[in-house]
Amino acid sequence: MKRKEPLNYSGTVIKSMALQGVIVTNIHQGNIFEAMRLVLPEHKKKMGDLERETRKKMLPVLTEDEYSEMQYKLSEALERQKSIRVYLFDPFGNSSIEGLPFIKSGHLHIKTANDNKAVPIARLIHLELLR
Repeated sequence: MKRKEPLNYSGTVIKSMALQGVIVTNIHQGNIFEAMRLVLPEHKKKMGDLERETRKKMLPVLTEDEYSEMQYKLSEALERQKSIRVYLFDPFGNSSIEGLPFIKSGHLHIKTANDNKAVPIARLIHLELLR
């Protein structure tokens, strides 16, 4: 069995590789000019911004059952002084806070090992009891 090597510039396949300032891609349909595009620094920044924007997530819409379940777990944790973990929505990756919940000035806070953190209810997407 003969091993196929990628052909050079004059062939129809160029092995994918990145050079500084130049993007080289696989060519499958004979368009050798597609692999020779120059990318200027300001275009690289714009491409990075666009990629980041496409990775951005939308805030999930929670059902009434999910809200009820979180409310029940929170009331259990407050009543019995149990630790909880809350998951907060972020467009680029969710975060979590873990600790004892308490209410201060009508707002939910979590007492962590280091300090007290306010929980933005609008970003709350999941809650779980720990103990």
